[in-house]
Amino acid sequence: MRAIEVWLAALVAVGTTGCQSWERTRKEVVHPLNALLHRDYPRSLRGPANAERALGLHAPALQPQARAELTRLLAPFAEVRQSRCLIVEAAPGPGKGAWTARCRLSLDGVDAEGKRWTVRQAQALTCAPGPDGWRIEGRRVEDPEVVGPGGPTFREEAGLRGVVFAHRSRGVPDHRGRVRPYLPGSGLTAVDVDDDGLDDLLLVGGGELRLLRNLGGRFRDETEERGLVAPERGECRLGIFGDIDGDGDLDLFLGVVDAENALYLGTPEGRFERVSARERGLVGSGQTTSACFADFDGDGDLDLYVVNGMNLTQREPDPIYDARNGTPNQLFRNRGDGTFEEVGAAAGVDDEGWGLACTTADMDRDGDVDLFLANDFGLDKLYANRGDGTFEEVSEEWGIVHSNPSMSADFGDLDGDGLLDLFVAGMASNSRWIVRMPGFPARGPFPLNVLIRGLILESMWGMLHGNRVYRGLPGGGFEEVSEAWGLRDQEWGWATPLFDYDNDGDLDAYGVNGFWSGDEPDDL
Repeated sequence: MRAIEVWLAALVAVGTTGCQSWERTRKEVVHPLNALLHRDYPRSLRGPANAERALGLHAPALQPQARAELTRLLAPFAEVRQSRCLIVEAAPGPGKGAWTARCRLSLDGVDAEGKRWTVRQAQALTCAPGPDGWRIEGRRVEDPEVVGPGGPTFREEAGLRGVVFAHRSRGVPDHRGRVRPYLPGSGLTAVDVDDDGLDDLLLVGGGELRLLRNLGGRFRDETEERGLVAPERGECRLGIFGDIDGDGDLDLFLGVVDAENALYLGTPEGRFERVSARERGLVGSGQTTSACFADFDGDGDLDLYVVNGMNLTQREPDPIYDARNGTPNQLFRNRGDGTFEEVGAAAGVDDEGWGLACTTADMDRDGDVDLFLANDFGLDKLYANRGDGTFEEVSEEWGIVHSNPSMSADFGDLDGDGLLDLFVAGMASNSRWIVRMPGFPARGPFPLNVLIRGLILESMWGMLHGNRVYRGLPGGGFEEVSEAWGLRDQEWGWATPLFDYDNDGDLDAYGVNGFWSGDEPDDL
């Protein structure tokens, strides 16, 4: 017993010493580096193109070299409108107290004629503390890239075309019962509601629900006219359409957080009638984040898979690198008359991760619908359909083994080899480099976090990777190629729909990204 007590005391001492050491490193190195390179350096390059603003961030001896390099860097621009500098990794030296950070700098702006230019550059910047704070003492350009000139391919015209929508939170109770504003996401669905050959728009978010009819490039709000009214409570998250009762009309399922999900049946007149989702067998969890219709059991009618996540104001993911304390997902089997039976556990797809998205495809080309589940704070799941609406989890067998804050997913043949690939959008953290810093604490239950520190940190490194792109292999399975294909980093990614943007016959990817990223030293 005494030996065990000594062993635990030693672990406590290691943990305490490590935390103290990390706090010192965080305050004396991490925050100053982030402030200098993530905040001050890109900020100094914004505005009318002028290298002089950035010179004060450099040591006096380096300023002549910096002036020449920055003048060349800014040469295409009359004005820099956006600038970002992200640290990839940092290591001590050369020199006492110095750190060298490998960074990715990106600048977007216009030239004197208004044409758009983009400059991306990999730089190695050596920084060190001095009497007046941290300064850049050495710089080396590693990989310059210039894109331009060119004009914007798209112009924002939502308001002009009648697409007006505001996200307004009704508020949800947190873990203490306090009602707080909460926008867990919003939904956009394009579907031809009135069968006129034009895609109409359904927009949901917070307490709002809008159906915008396409009039040929312009849109008219016909929400109330078509019988649609947002649920009385809860935060609307998503809307998907499908003919669940086989009458030839589109029906609408609305996923809701902090309330029951909603169901609207289409009528022959093109209107929608609200019916009780619960009475139809669609008993909600109050945590719905995504859903998809598909004929999973091959009987000719649409079944419904519902992804249930968790409210971050009510619970924290545990553990953060593979959270299993979410709400079980649900599979609703259509009985053939538009009513449903919940069979998630029996079908093997009642995952309890913090689910955010799902998508379907016949990935193994055996004629039935397979399912992919994107989990925030953990491992994604790939389910192979056995042909009868039950599933086998084949994630590891097929190469889906990465812990990731996955936000969305889409199947498509990205490389044109006739095989389905899989694009999973995720978060590429601005501060991923910190995980590899000496003394960075391993999150997890003590003393496990000390015993398997390396495994925990490697998992956290993977979670901050960004997008995961899986190339389909001829013999089945996937190979992760996000880095090799240049698709890893879209910053804080939320969704990446695949479509042929330039009509050249192959698939392109549009990255939806952004969050509360800003200039603060401790920004994620």
